[in-house]
Amino acid sequence: MITASLLGSLFLLPMFQTPLKSTFINQNSPAASITFITSPPGDLDRLFIVTQPGVIKIVKNGVYNATPFLDITSKVSSSIPPGERGLLGMAFHPNYASNGQFFVYYTSQAINPIPLGALTIVRYTVSANPDIADAGSATTFLAIAHSASSTRPSTPSTVG
Repeated sequence: MITASLLGSLFLLPMFQTPLKSTFINQNSPAASITFITSPPGDLDRLFIVTQPGVIKIVKNGVYNATPFLDITSKVSSSIPPGERGLLGMAFHPNYASNGQFFVYYTSQAINPIPLGALTIVRYTVSANPDIADAGSATTFLAIAHSASSTRPSTPSTVG
C-alpha cells in the first residue's frame, strides 16, 4: 500500500541524492523537452534525462547514449490536450544499487483500465545492462483519473 509519506518521498528523493559533476545539456539535443533530471544515489557518472513525450535518456561524460534507458511513449499522454502532461518525474529507490527499482510519474494514455490523462506512478527495474531499463517489469502503483489539461488539482484534496 502506498501512503502519503511514500508518495511524498518519491518526488522529494531526487533532491537529496549525491551531487553530480557538471554536465552541459544542449536544449537542441535529443532531450529538448526535458521535464526532469536525476541520477541514482551515489552515481556520479550518469545523468538520467526525463522527457515529456515519455523517453528517459542517459548522459554519460557529456554524451547521450544511443539507446534510451526507457521508452514509454506508447503509455504517456503528452500532447492531447497540450499542457502539463507527459512523463513528468523519476525517482530511484534508496536501495537502487541492490534492487534496481525506480519509479516514474506520468499522465497516461487510455490503456484499459486506466483512463486518458490519469496521473500514474509506475515502478520499473533496470535490466542486466545498467543503462537500459526492463520495460516489461512495470508495476502500476497508482492511477488517479484526471481529465483536466493541468496536472494541478482544481480543488483542494487530501490523502488519508
